[in-house]
Amino acid sequence: MDTRLILVEGCPGSGKSSTAQFLCRQLQRAGHECRWYYEEEQPHPVAATKGVHHAKGFREFGRSTLRRWRDFVARARRSKEIHIVESHFFQDVATPLHRVNVKPTRIAKLVDRMAEFCEPLQPALLYFHQPDYAAAMRRLLDERGPRIEDLYIRRAETSPYGKRRGLQGFEGLVQSWMDARQVMEERFGELD
Repeated sequence: MDTRLILVEGCPGSGKSSTAQFLCRQLQRAGHECRWYYEEEQPHPVAATKGVHHAKGFREFGRSTLRRWRDFVARARRSKEIHIVESHFFQDVATPLHRVNVKPTRIAKLVDRMAEFCEPLQPALLYFHQPDYAAAMRRLLDERGPRIEDLYIRRAETSPYGKRRGLQGFEGLVQSWMDARQVMEERFGELD
């Protein structure tokens, strides 16, 4: 197998975790050394150590993101493992930036630079499009419970993007993710 990096992306509830875990098991059964980095793993090699709200703006967040990816790729190049990274190439970069009104063109430049860093690992990108996002989000929140639902809704409503758009309740949450999804899918369509 040529690729040493598999990126599994899409909005919450699209099947990223299940797919990433399945891929890791199958690759291991086929005799490959493989490592899955799940979204909430702590510490995570490429996850933001502080959110964009705590960074001193987009530049600091962007520089920190690029540094983590550069360092991760350098370590991965020295390893024989196939690395499976879930959610941290598109979702956990584009979504928080989108929520603070960073322009899609700036998000695109950051993602393109991350893609350049990843090239030596011959990455494969799996993106899961969720056509009925309201149903997927409803299913996800029913599984995770009312506390998580309240947190997600509050995040969408109180974000600069949510305030600007007047997003409210479950419908506002869904709209927020659909708008972020558009940014992610535009990048997916542009990358090699």
